[in-house]
Amino acid sequence: MPDDQDDFIEVKVHRDGVGTTTARKIVRQGAKVVVSGHDIQPGAKKIFEENGIIYFENVDAADLDTDSEVE
Repeated sequence: MPDDQDDFIEVKVHRDGVGTTTARKIVRQGAKVVVSGHDIQPGAKKIFEENGIIYFENVDAADLDTDSEVE
């Protein structure tokens, strides 16, 4: 992935969690962080760790509420 590319955030929902195939796609897309509402398989975690991607699994959708007041 080119270094001059802008960072981005992309949210995807995977009903069955994140496996190795999905993890490889995420790496190719240049993601820096993965937030999953389900389990991330051990092989996928290894792929993320090898590529410096931070990940969170089993995150409740309510924890992602973005309706907050800016001070």
